[in-house]
Amino acid sequence: LHFMRLAAESAPADLINLKLQSLLTELEISFQRTDESETAEFIQWDKAARNSDTLLDRTDWLLRKHLRCPPSVPELAEMLGMSVSGFSHRLKAESNWTPVERIRYIRMEHAKKLLKQSSPRDAIRNTAWRLGFRSRQYFCTVFKQETGMTPGEFLQSTK
Repeated sequence: LHFMRLAAESAPADLINLKLQSLLTELEISFQRTDESETAEFIQWDKAARNSDTLLDRTDWLLRKHLRCPPSVPELAEMLGMSVSGFSHRLKAESNWTPVERIRYIRMEHAKKLLKQSSPRDAIRNTAWRLGFRSRQYFCTVFKQETGMTPGEFLQSTK
């Protein structure tokens, strides 16, 4: 919005470029900090889950590995060497989760971590982007369906 206000005020192109570069640098620094802590956590979890015997652990491992662009149910089944129906039935029998429910759950659990780690000003937008949601609004809708509260309400409850 700030960028659009600058353009609307007919600001010189150099000033717009400078502000845009500053915003991009700020985002990059924020993501680097989050990536470092996420990587350490993932490596620790990865060692245990990668060789697990349970379908739920292997499914979670794949979903955490592909948070930005989660695989579809057919893609997950293929990665696990199963048919879609076989994967769906076995996951439900072992864990009482459907594949779609588990995909949403894993993404929203990670969203909670990202929201807590992000700067309050851009937390919702950055989290939606990092998890591959096409819009902030859709992310907020899914988050509320999964957790019972909006991302903003969640942030307020963690203070």
